[in-house]
Amino acid sequence: MRNGNLETKVSAEVIQTTTSPDGTVMEVRADGSKVALMPDKTKVEMLADGGKITSLPDGTVIHSRPDKTRVTTFPDGSTQERPLDGSKITRLPDGTTKKTLPDGTKVIMWANGATKETRPDGSKIAKMPDGTVVETDKQGTEVTC
Repeated sequence: MRNGNLETKVSAEVIQTTTSPDGTVMEVRADGSKVALMPDKTKVEMLADGGKITSLPDGTVIHSRPDKTRVTTFPDGSTQERPLDGSKITRLPDGTTKKTLPDGTKVIMWANGATKETRPDGSKIAKMPDGTVVETDKQGTEVTC
């Protein structure tokens, strides 16, 4: 449905509604999706494609995709993605991105272009926006390039 320049998504027609003894309302929709509305205001949408969107009362939204990856959006605007490879990617509202890789390596990328990589052995590599690279070995010895 179009309203000026805005496009509004219309929900699929509800074909069945049931209410459980605990007050949870379950809607089954014509497109095969289901929506559960819990008494605590949690909303769980089971999508027809196999994905799931959970909206928590505090504003957190968890989107579990059919491929089993998961993206969580927090009330402060930050997001956390969990790809299948086991890594964790967090994006903060200020433009900072933090990644934890499956091997334990942690990478922080700031909006100004600076990065810091910390490896499981404790060694670090920092790259500054001006091109300066500072390498720190696991004993703490720094080398600037």
